[in-house]
Amino acid sequence: GSLAGVVVTADVLRAVRSGHAAQPLASIARYDFPVAEASTEATRVYRHLREQNQPFAAVVDGDRFVGLFHAPQNLSDFPRAIPMA
Repeated sequence: GSLAGVVVTADVLRAVRSGHAAQPLASIARYDFPVAEASTEATRVYRHLREQNQPFAAVVDGDRFVGLFHAPQNLSDFPRAIPMA
């Protein structure tokens, strides 16, 4: 139920390319990322992620981790559907 860190593919690839393929996941995991309540409107979370240049937010229900909201830069349809103002 609780989230400690998130391992992103790009970080794994960076570790491999730099000769650190044997590093434990804990050493390349991200621990500093936005957290959103499950009841938060998706458009608000998306705008916040884009403004902060973050690819994802942890989604929680109180103190229980329920998932990730992933909003990559190359997400093409979402921005047209959501006014950024």
